[in-house]
Amino acid sequence: MGRPATGHDPIFNMRLSESKQEEIRQFAEANGIRGLSEAARQLIDIGLQIAKRRERRKTLKPRKQRRAAH
Repeated sequence: MGRPATGHDPIFNMRLSESKQEEIRQFAEANGIRGLSEAARQLIDIGLQIAKRRERRKTLKPRKQRRAAH
């Protein structure tokens, strides 16, 4: 994957506790990712994918319940 091209995407800054930064460093090390920024980008992507799946399940669940009622 690698670092996005400089100037391609806008900069997004945030404050993180030392403990949260350490968790991200551990994730990076465990997954062979160079750099805190890339690890954070990947974790954000993972979180967004999970959130999308949950939203899809919420919209599918009522249909499943309707089928069970018939």
